[in-house]
Amino acid sequence: MKVTIINCFDVYDRRVELLRASLRGEGHRVSVLVPNFRHMQRCRRTHCPAGFEMLPVIPYYGRFSPARIRSHMRFARDALYRAEELRPDLLWVLVPPNSLVREAALYRKRRPDMRLVLDFMDLWPESMPVPGFASTPPGCLWQGLRDRYADGADIVVTESSKYWAVLQKSCEKKKLHTLFVPRKDGFRYLEAHPPRDRIALCFLGQVNGDIDFQAVGRLLQRMGQAAELHVIGAGDGETMLRRTVEDAGARVEFHGKVYAPEKKRRIFERCHAGLNLLRNGPRSGLSMKSVDYLEASLPVINNVPGDTWDFIERYPVGLNCDGSMEVTASKLLALQSRREQIQAVYHTYFAERVFSTNLRKIMGAER
Repeated sequence: MKVTIINCFDVYDRRVELLRASLRGEGHRVSVLVPNFRHMQRCRRTHCPAGFEMLPVIPYYGRFSPARIRSHMRFARDALYRAEELRPDLLWVLVPPNSLVREAALYRKRRPDMRLVLDFMDLWPESMPVPGFASTPPGCLWQGLRDRYADGADIVVTESSKYWAVLQKSCEKKKLHTLFVPRKDGFRYLEAHPPRDRIALCFLGQVNGDIDFQAVGRLLQRMGQAAELHVIGAGDGETMLRRTVEDAGARVEFHGKVYAPEKKRRIFERCHAGLNLLRNGPRSGLSMKSVDYLEASLPVINNVPGDTWDFIERYPVGLNCDGSMEVTASKLLALQSRREQIQAVYHTYFAERVFSTNLRKIMGAER
């Protein structure tokens, strides 16, 4: 079977690479279409993994800009034009942007012999960090690109089961499946070495307005002893985060963007817990940072309802907190004895072999 995968954002390359490897392992011929632009770095992409084909797009530099919209629309159009030339038996499309939903559904309508999978990695405009944006005319138009065409897919995959509540309004529930974001196999529990004279926490990810700065400040104040925050990442919120941490009487260390797994792991081993503290909103999926924490056997402090919250409620992998912030140093220290159980949960749900097995089940369920 010929398979074509379309992905607009390089932040999802890991998922795409594993999809490609799993499908090739089943004997399928797989091609991947991506833009020649890096979304996070806002720069041209000059290299990509083997088997990927780059398509030219319009560069953009603002988080919200007409150029970004035009770029996404052009990529959606050109990617589906290229897919028509490749004539796949299966088309797997990662979403967002929503313009891909429309173009893929229209192509599926012209190709009744082909199967279409829409793989939702996020929900736009619901997850955009602009209060009320989803109800504005541009937001409604953006949402309509998804809702009017999602049911044109044969299978709808999500990286979070919490997306179902939105998607089943526009497509049949029997089409919906969840496929968690995978990580590489091979890493096993390593003994952590957090400091004994203070509480050390870690934040992994973009340092921007999505962070719940007030929650971070309240948490550090609740520790009742010396505390420090290690930040793996960068962004325009660094000044605000530094001020928040220092106002709470704690110390912050910015490590910048860290891509080497071993270097990231050494930072994790110095910490008692990882933070998933985001502003209230619809970002309810199991965040990639949470999976990274679990992989390193690092307990998660979370305030986001959804898959991460449910995992913490079901398994001893961290602490959920609401506005009252009932997290103390003693509770964090008690979690340190559960690190092996935390990694066992990771290997049960997020290892590569689990991803491949679940992918086969999804593909078989549709037949």
